[in-house]
Amino acid sequence: MKYKQQEKLIAAFLAFSGALGIGTELSVVCQNNAAYTEILLLPCIYIFYQLYLKYFLSKQSKGFYLLTVGLAMVFSIMLVVGGILDGYADSSLSAKFFWQILSLVAAMAPILAAITEWLEKSSNKVERIQNDKSLLLVCFGVVVLFWQLGYLALFPGVYGTTADAPYWYYEFSRSDVPISSQWSPLYCGMYYGLMKLGELVFGSKDAGFAVFSFVQMSFVLVTVWHVLSFFNRWFRGTVLVCTAAFFALLPTHMILSLTSAQDPVFAGCFAMCVLQLLELAQAPEVFWMKKKNYIKLALWLILFCLIRNNGMYAIFVMIFFAAVFLRKYRRQIFLLTGTVIVVVQLYQGPGYHLMGVQKGTALREMLSLPLQQMAYVYNYENEHLSKQQINKMLRYMPDDAWRTYMPCIADQIKNRVDTETIREDMVGFIKLYVDIFLTEPGGCLKGVAAQTFGLWYPNKKWPDARIWHPYIGYQCSDTYGIELAGFAVSRSSLFPAYDELLSTLYGKGEDHSGYGGNLSMEFSNIPVLGVLSKVGIYFWMTLYLFFYAVYRRWREPFLILGLGVGIFITVLLSPVIMYRYCAPMIFAAPLFAAVFFMPWKESDNYFSCRPGK
Repeated sequence: MKYKQQEKLIAAFLAFSGALGIGTELSVVCQNNAAYTEILLLPCIYIFYQLYLKYFLSKQSKGFYLLTVGLAMVFSIMLVVGGILDGYADSSLSAKFFWQILSLVAAMAPILAAITEWLEKSSNKVERIQNDKSLLLVCFGVVVLFWQLGYLALFPGVYGTTADAPYWYYEFSRSDVPISSQWSPLYCGMYYGLMKLGELVFGSKDAGFAVFSFVQMSFVLVTVWHVLSFFNRWFRGTVLVCTAAFFALLPTHMILSLTSAQDPVFAGCFAMCVLQLLELAQAPEVFWMKKKNYIKLALWLILFCLIRNNGMYAIFVMIFFAAVFLRKYRRQIFLLTGTVIVVVQLYQGPGYHLMGVQKGTALREMLSLPLQQMAYVYNYENEHLSKQQINKMLRYMPDDAWRTYMPCIADQIKNRVDTETIREDMVGFIKLYVDIFLTEPGGCLKGVAAQTFGLWYPNKKWPDARIWHPYIGYQCSDTYGIELAGFAVSRSSLFPAYDELLSTLYGKGEDHSGYGGNLSMEFSNIPVLGVLSKVGIYFWMTLYLFFYAVYRRWREPFLILGLGVGIFITVLLSPVIMYRYCAPMIFAAPLFAAVFFMPWKESDNYFSCRPGK
């Protein structure tokens, strides 16, 4: 096939620019791109050149180019800005800054184009099948084996990664410690019950924690079984094996399942909700015919909300997506989610009152991001604020509190804010926030970026002392500084060699206070393990899936996407970006990847709200 000379020249220029863009990014991430320059530069130029010639030859739709080039621009900006915020790149807005972005666009656009074309050819070819169950059993057995080895290595588990775990025990064992709605009373009650059971049977709190962590890990493994069963029904054996490898070989799943935190159970419930929603979206007529399907989905959604309040916010986003994108069965969706909301509100309202549950600090958590934006402006763009604006800000916390601002964690700010004053005049606080944003939008955006870049930057380096916490808890924290602490749980590894390896990867050090800035976290420097352990790549996949579904004019997948986007929104608004907050989307990533390949109908009149024929 002949190409015009002009097309060849443009393709060569873009290929060269893209290859240089990758080299520049590697120099930021690795601090050394000599191997790339010497070995891989020319092959990359050749590959990009061939890709550009291919896409010059095959004329695609406007939507195709909007998807690929648009997301290439977004991802490139994230890479460059993320590198600056991570402290590994030049922060000046020079010509080099814009060249880095454009050269990365030149690299990513053909890659996204190739992925998009391949997905278009591969999707809608998957049909429900039933593979030999023996392969499923082998795959699940391998996952269980790896997790059991991890249990022995981390024995009795990962205790007290925050100050929360001791409090949960005392909530149910001391009359002077109230049960707080800041954490799930259901989860804390199960935690205490299992701890106490192990303590009574085996005679120590360490043994009690071992019982708790084993039961929690077993629950998460049950959800892994259901995920693998789904892939066994829908995909070939190779995909099933890859999914099992994802759960077996990525240690973060196992580590979190043994951690004293609500998040592993929350992630498992999320995966079960996504599985039910996939079945609903694939065959809604069949799904709604059976009442047990309705009940099963409702129960999982209720449990999802009872473990963490974030579940309710994610459901609200799912309802919004259903209202915008779905044409059929919206009434059933609204009825189902309405039932869930009513049950959860009854439990958290009259139910909490009857149980004597004390109101938690949900408002503080919700205000984390806007407070961080306001604090950034107060500290770095103060000259642009009027005296009236500053005086209004001082109503909510004093000057010394605003000065405690740290760019990557909101704890110092949110813990000092006067929530009672905000509750008395919520409208006034919102007006002040909007006023500050309009006065200094650049500063507010910088505040957002500094707070959240760990979520959307896939090359984030760990450890990061600015965040204080480790990315994922691995060490058993002592209880120093915790007022109620009367005991600690210590690591007594039954597989020391594996414990040594995992600690080197995810948190080796002598400091057991919960501080993560001085721990060894070598996973961050290992290419595949590092990318899969960090949340950034999953954020990118979800963003791409959203716009790919719009491009393909799909409707039903937005039911699943709504719940996932809801999780990411709650993480975006959280006080700090850590693995456990993002765990639901990482744990359920294979299910979201499956959406790309499943058979979905394309809508002719995409944004019409009229029922289809």
